[in-house]
Amino acid sequence: MGAADALCLPSHHEGIPNVILEAHASGLPVIATNVGGIPEVMSPASGILVEPRQPGQVAAAIDTLLARAWDRQAVRAALTAPTWAQSAAALAQAITERLD
Repeated sequence: MGAADALCLPSHHEGIPNVILEAHASGLPVIATNVGGIPEVMSPASGILVEPRQPGQVAAAIDTLLARAWDRQAVRAALTAPTWAQSAAALAQAITERLD
């Protein structure tokens, strides 16, 4: 990832993809779709969100991202991944809500 300029992940369905967390940890800006848990780990400092199934938005985001000088330290600092404890608590809450 260190040699890449960006990561583009135009998924239709996702949880919180490890590849986005790895990219952010490497200081790599990300273009990703606004689905699943992706918005939880993205910020304007770390990349660009686009709507799913919108190839024109993906193309525009690529142009925008490549035209910007990204500060890899700032991308790393923007990483907002939940902790294991937070993830476990959210899962337990979701299961409990569905059982009630």
